[in-house]
Amino acid sequence: MHAQPSSTPSFPVVFVEGPATLPHAAGVRAIVLPPEALERYRAKFGVTYPIASPEIAFDPTRQRALIHYSSGWQGGSLLAERKDGSWTIKVLSAWIT
Repeated sequence: MHAQPSSTPSFPVVFVEGPATLPHAAGVRAIVLPPEALERYRAKFGVTYPIASPEIAFDPTRQRALIHYSSGWQGGSLLAERKDGSWTIKVLSAWIT
């Protein structure tokens, strides 16, 4: 017996707007749509609020980064710091409309 396809994925799907190359994260599927493809997607499937490619600014040592993100209806700012080979994330601000 074969499993039937499901209309809902068994793992999270993230839509990203813009030209982006994303590292693979286990258990997450990222679908990157350039602006032209996003307009065609919206015309076919309706309202979609993808995450825009985040703005990232590193300090000169590349050990800290300020990240601004938005998905059109929510967003915020994060501070990423690298210590002992690992990155930690601190939420600086968040908004929702």
